[in-house]
Amino acid sequence: MHNKLNLGFLICFIFIAVFISPCSFAPEPILSGEEQTETHTGTVIRTVEAGGWLLQAENNKKYLLLSIGKYTKEEWFEEGVFIQVVGTPDPKTVTIYMEGIPFRVKSMMSINQEDDEEAKSQKEWKQICEIWEDTWFVLPNKMGYYHIAVSENKEGQVVIKDEVKFKSKISLTTETVCRKNKYLSPVTAKCQTDINGQMIMEGELLFGKDNNVKLNSKILRDKKTFKPLNQPQEIKKELELTDNVVLQPALLICASLNRLNTDGLDITLLNFPDDLDNLITQPTMEHTLSGELVHNDEDKQDYYQVTTTHGGNYFIFTLDGRLKESRLFTPSTEKEARAIFDEKN
Repeated sequence: MHNKLNLGFLICFIFIAVFISPCSFAPEPILSGEEQTETHTGTVIRTVEAGGWLLQAENNKKYLLLSIGKYTKEEWFEEGVFIQVVGTPDPKTVTIYMEGIPFRVKSMMSINQEDDEEAKSQKEWKQICEIWEDTWFVLPNKMGYYHIAVSENKEGQVVIKDEVKFKSKISLTTETVCRKNKYLSPVTAKCQTDINGQMIMEGELLFGKDNNVKLNSKILRDKKTFKPLNQPQEIKKELELTDNVVLQPALLICASLNRLNTDGLDITLLNFPDDLDNLITQPTMEHTLSGELVHNDEDKQDYYQVTTTHGGNYFIFTLDGRLKESRLFTPSTEKEARAIFDEKN
């Protein structure tokens, strides 16, 4: 029975452990009023044709800057300057320039890029926490659900709490504390594995300097009968990891966070846990996350598609980082997810 449970658990959990994706952040346009006024920031570049200027915006789009004669005379205006523009798209305007969305500028200003990057970074982390504050998914063939909740603690770290529940009576909960960087580098992680509502194992990871991690776990029940052990079995290990570690429960958030990284992001995936009675059995696996901007002809919308180097898995994110589609699970509501087990909200 134990072998069957271990095998079932591993098969189910492996597909969750392949959340892999890349990219970096892009703010959505700020819309206001009937004219659809938009605010964009980015870098000024020249058009291929003489005399034109483009904004290479942070949302990965190019805007052809119109009505900017007075701004080109400013001392700060030059190719490569980082600016903010306010204006309205004017796609019906016909020009001699072959690229860029025509954008009629109402105001333009130079920005101290370092100060703006700090403000943008704070805004993006806040956005990540809001998007993933309480998110539900249904697993393939309604074999269970996945719930994830992201928040920020008093130390300014990212806290990721998730729960995976399967019809096979196995449930897994984890709480991961991460640093605010593109890898969501782990600080601590705790987990609990239940079968038939009985806790089988609980464990903790403590990440130190020099890529060292300490593993502490307790097995509380017999793996065959699930009866409580007279003396819990304690397991302690130490591992030395490579750089760029991403802990499995943080992978989906890491994918959303890095969705604009078209150059690819090399990571070391650490599955946690990967068995009923072990925190780590197969320590790490190397991956590269690659993202690209794609257009959906059906709804006429742009999305970011993130793929992995293993298994051909993909994740489709909206421009602001919400998961729209995946081979691994389907975005859902709490009501729909809990209905699989006849649970109430």
